[in-house]
Amino acid sequence: MILHQRKPDIELLFFRAFNHRSTLSTKDEAKLNRLEKGYTGELIYDKIYDQVINHLYTFRNIYLKIEDTTLQIDSLIVTDYGLIVHEIKNFQGLYEIINNKWTIRQSPLSNDPIIQLKRTTNKLHSLNYTLQENMSILGKLVFPNIEFNIESHDKEILEQIIIRSQLRRYFHELKGFTSTEKANFYVNYIAENIIENPFFNRKVNITDVKKGVYCFKCNSFNMKKLQFHFKCQDCQCMDTIQTHILRTLSDYNALFYKEPITLSRLYEFIDGSVSKRSLIRVLSKYCTKTDLGRGSTYTFNYHDFEEALTSTDKKSRYFDYSRLELVR
Repeated sequence: MILHQRKPDIELLFFRAFNHRSTLSTKDEAKLNRLEKGYTGELIYDKIYDQVINHLYTFRNIYLKIEDTTLQIDSLIVTDYGLIVHEIKNFQGLYEIINNKWTIRQSPLSNDPIIQLKRTTNKLHSLNYTLQENMSILGKLVFPNIEFNIESHDKEILEQIIIRSQLRRYFHELKGFTSTEKANFYVNYIAENIIENPFFNRKVNITDVKKGVYCFKCNSFNMKKLQFHFKCQDCQCMDTIQTHILRTLSDYNALFYKEPITLSRLYEFIDGSVSKRSLIRVLSKYCTKTDLGRGSTYTFNYHDFEEALTSTDKKSRYFDYSRLELVR
């Protein structure tokens, strides 16, 4: 039972939108690649997990506030016996652990995954004091990339590691755990202490990003507005005006995270490509409006573009041709 679905983190959404509308620095490009690779690994993990397990309470990609510490947890399974933490690493290549040091091609890792896992499990042990319980806290490092392998003579470390070839068998072992009323007690406490990502504070200036609408297929801003679509003048792909507005709204929400959305700012961001009346229709459909005297602000009701698009009625006379290609 998935209690908290995995979604792209706001940091990943930010860099995706920034990449569409700016030229990333080498550092930012490397950051985006790391985030994308990590998210891909988590989705591989989720797919195999869902094929095997459907009876355990599971939280995915949460930020959990415990006392004065915030934990980022890739996967947290809640059972009647306690908690199982999975730290997911989408590593690729042959790694070695020599004298407790992780290396790849003889280069040491800057962060030791085992230490990261221990910090999380140790902090979760404090819940036993808070809840006056005696939960077991188990932790595993999961490496879902089929091209990952590791060599070590330390059996204690290897027991904490699950590689791709072991993953399905390991999940079958978890089927012996249960999640009933006792687990539900733990779940309620955890759910009450989930917070938004407190570490992300990146901001950009609206003058530093490209404005307007871009092609979903080739990322070109060379777009021509038709009666019901925007048509890319480079690759000829067409998507509806509403979908382009929604994508722009989602980009704005990611780039200016926690800042209020206003009609005038969104109109500037879309570079006047559509009328304000068209913007208002989309804002009314996908946002919650707050009236503030002479002005109004809007709050995006969805996590990202994909969630908004799939959560709303798609019975439309007009097609998004880029998305039709994806389902063929």
